[in-house]
Amino acid sequence: MFVIGNTHLDRMFHVQEIARPGETVLAHGSSQLVGGKGANQAVAAACSGADSVFVSRVGDDDEANLVLAWLRAVPRLDIARVSRTVGAPTGGAFIQSDASGENAIVVMPGANARISVADIEAASRVAKKGDLLLLQLEMPLEMMRQAACTFRAHGCSVVLNAAPALDISEILPFVDVLVVNELEAQVTLGSTDRASLAERTRELGIRLVVTRGAQGCECYDASGYLDAVEAESIDVVDTTGAGDAFVGGLAAQLACGTDLVMAARWATHLAALACCSVGAQTYVRALHGRGVIDAGGDPGTEPSMRTMTLEGCN
Repeated sequence: MFVIGNTHLDRMFHVQEIARPGETVLAHGSSQLVGGKGANQAVAAACSGADSVFVSRVGDDDEANLVLAWLRAVPRLDIARVSRTVGAPTGGAFIQSDASGENAIVVMPGANARISVADIEAASRVAKKGDLLLLQLEMPLEMMRQAACTFRAHGCSVVLNAAPALDISEILPFVDVLVVNELEAQVTLGSTDRASLAERTRELGIRLVVTRGAQGCECYDASGYLDAVEAESIDVVDTTGAGDAFVGGLAAQLACGTDLVMAARWATHLAALACCSVGAQTYVRALHGRGVIDAGGDPGTEPSMRTMTLEGCN
């Protein structure tokens, strides 16, 4: 599968309460971590067993060296198409994380804004029919539309995580699976109501997953509503990147041939794991400690109950 998206070096500040407009708060700690929705989802996909080609841009600075070293160490993640961009900084995110695990984020795109049609076309030339493309909306929207159109022409299916919430009317005709939270569902589909969403998926002929935080998620396809998946009960440490872990895990399982509801069950498990440590990708260490996941197992087997190995799918 392919992931086209942004790469950041995240700077996280740990605070008791997130600052309100006009307020200054003191941090009791800080950390520097690799992030960006694209990188987060690519790592989640690779850790969920899918051979993942990541297409992105970083700067020509020291931050790029740190980012690339981390990504290079992730098994099943191909970063040969993460390009250095002369004269641009590596993208960054500035995160406040409070005592309850909630966060507020400011994003600086940097080199990510320089992704080009040439980058997309070069990646699409190695795609084959049946591959999967995963996109998000922190990159220029027109480039994401171009990517969806180009990869669709090569016989690939397209999964779009419509985050942040934007008008996706121009890209939606090229999307097979849409993943949104409740806010994004309201902006992109005009409703968060189950019956209305079922009707919209029938109209559009797409598959849809709506995440609802602690209430889990709901799955739909062209026939309407399918099923709901409950969230796992955990002690939340940090929610940063949990949504991206969900999306990357979901897309990887779909790329491996798993049905939508079972894919959502694994994605829910991975998102819960991501909430148990600080940072968007630090759960990777926990996965390595357990042997990662057998994404090539029987799709009818409960994902969290599988024997975890490094074997996966292409």
